[in-house]
Amino acid sequence: MDGRLNLAKLMGNAFLKQRMNALALKQRLRERLRHRKFELENVERAYRNTVNHAKLEAHTKQQVKRKEPGIQTLARKYNTLCNDLGDMIKAKKAPLGAIAPLPIEMNGLFKLDVDDGIWQDVGLTDDNDGENTEIPLWLGNENVQKGIKSLLELDRCMEERRRLISESISMRQWMREEWVIMTTAVDYSVDDPDVIYQLNERRKVLLRLCVTWDSAIKMIPIGVDLPWGPGLAELANARNFEYNESVDFQDQMDEQELKDQDIEEIEYMGDNVEDDIDTMLMDEIDTLADNFETYLHYGSSSTEL
Repeated sequence: MDGRLNLAKLMGNAFLKQRMNALALKQRLRERLRHRKFELENVERAYRNTVNHAKLEAHTKQQVKRKEPGIQTLARKYNTLCNDLGDMIKAKKAPLGAIAPLPIEMNGLFKLDVDDGIWQDVGLTDDNDGENTEIPLWLGNENVQKGIKSLLELDRCMEERRRLISESISMRQWMREEWVIMTTAVDYSVDDPDVIYQLNERRKVLLRLCVTWDSAIKMIPIGVDLPWGPGLAELANARNFEYNESVDFQDQMDEQELKDQDIEEIEYMGDNVEDDIDTMLMDEIDTLADNFETYLHYGSSSTEL
């Protein structure tokens, strides 16, 4: 009965009516400020460097700024309601323990910093009335702040995962279409060897590209068994050719020929060196013989020796 009597007394309370109007107006103002900031951020992120995009960005900013007078009008109305609530509290026309909400600073209204008054509903709800006003967890709890950042990062990761899955499916569909077109062209070009050669080269390119793509995106879960186009045996052969060592017999034969040629040149040079050594020895022997004859002719005491 006491609760019903108190409720009946508050039904026509002018202060509570003004406070609810101020709360609704502030929520509307907060929502419009948030939308404005996100719109500008999207524009600045998407259209930044080119001339056409710069024109579109300027036009979009102009359209967004046209909403600023309406937002400022809402802020002024809210500040007026806050002043009225403060006057009612001073005149003791408000319930006991009522707190006047803080007006919004018009300077820096559109910055939306984390500690702006637009986020605080002090004096507008019963939860914040009284002396034991608690700081919101998103503002004063570091774990909650880290959790918010982690949740936002997780959301971005999930968005990127969806984009990667979509791109992976598109790659498989493109490869399957190209493979079907190539194999159909081979079947209808049996009489033209030049065309068949070019198509076989195209087959090798597609197989190599398919093997490269498959190894790069195999960790992306697409959720369905979507084939690439080539058969398993063809993919296995292409993978073995791509990642296993192979020997070109023509290059091996050319290398052996070069070795044989080098050996022949070395042997030829060795023969020439031996001939040169023999010639030098014979010249030295002739010189020693001449000197010995001279020694015998003049005697061992000759000063010419």
